[in-house]
Amino acid sequence: MDTVRQLEQTYEIHIRSSEVTQQKDGFNTNFTVELEAGISRQEGMEMHLSVSSAAIPWSWYSFCAHLGTNQLLVDGFSISGLTLVDGNYDIYELVAAINADASFKYDASFDVNSLKITLVNNNSTEYTINFSSTASQGLAKAMGFNTQVDKTIAAGGSITSDNAVNLQTIHSLFFHSRKLSVANVITTQLGNFETILDKIPLVNVAPSGIIHYDPYQTAPFRAVLNQSELKMFDISIRDQNGLLLQLNGCEYEMTLLVEIKYPQSRPKQNLRPARRINRDDGSTRPGPPPVPALVSSLPANKRRAVMSTSSSVDEDLNASDVVKPPVVDLGMKETSGGGGVATRVHHTDLDTVIKPPVVDLSEANDESNQISEAMDYLEDIM
Repeated sequence: MDTVRQLEQTYEIHIRSSEVTQQKDGFNTNFTVELEAGISRQEGMEMHLSVSSAAIPWSWYSFCAHLGTNQLLVDGFSISGLTLVDGNYDIYELVAAINADASFKYDASFDVNSLKITLVNNNSTEYTINFSSTASQGLAKAMGFNTQVDKTIAAGGSITSDNAVNLQTIHSLFFHSRKLSVANVITTQLGNFETILDKIPLVNVAPSGIIHYDPYQTAPFRAVLNQSELKMFDISIRDQNGLLLQLNGCEYEMTLLVEIKYPQSRPKQNLRPARRINRDDGSTRPGPPPVPALVSSLPANKRRAVMSTSSSVDEDLNASDVVKPPVVDLGMKETSGGGGVATRVHHTDLDTVIKPPVVDLSEANDESNQISEAMDYLEDIM
């Protein structure tokens, strides 16, 4: 038995961030939606929810206190460490900002070939950079340093990052809902089900641009909801670490698609056709399987070859059902034989002989593959 889901009803919910109730001061990416006209499903039906479209500005800062990506502690203190002004930096702007910070004891340089940063201690005193500190880990990771161990650098010494620089501290956006019970999303972070409705990859967009999300850019996905009614729910937009997105006051829009479907089981359909062929005795039998579109597209002579190979013609078929070869009149000539008996001798005029078709060898392989695929199809359904 096959399980199919018949679409019963669809709804769209258009959401503007300026028209919903925000749940956290200073943020507009954690809100509640309350519908006067609720959407419900009957017993036995399924409710599917997906993000149909979204337009979200890249107005967040990749390096900021909110994400924990703007500091490096030195000797356990921020006062002698590095503190960046919240904002977005490319690698050369980041190097310039590090070198301009008078409290930070190191000068920075970037190798365009290795994509790594080198920090040089130009002071006469030894210092330790606390890469393992929670306050330092975000910026240290973006700069390519190992966040598990601290590094002590002697006067005049240097250290080069362990990995390549990656300044995109937010990799993807996730739509969460804590009030909707989602039954088909699992993450490796928890190894269990999470209330994630959808994910937006950051493709072909940069800071100050607009993210235009179309679910068909990736694989269209629908969250299966356990609720019987959709009337009041929450949505939050978070990064890959579960932190709320800070859009710094910029508004956005999104559309949700709700589908009500009825799952039902039905037997597989018989692939053999209902057409029947009359026997001479008046009885009937099932006809041969239909010629697939692949075979139908072949020339007539190729199609007859495939059909004659894949299905046999019974002796009790009507004569009209059998495909006959063309009849060629080669002409007759009357001559006088021995004993005065007139005989009829067949003669062949070379101009009347039907020549075999000329096959374009450049297409032979394609036609051979088509016939082979057609034969496989006919064998499967016979």
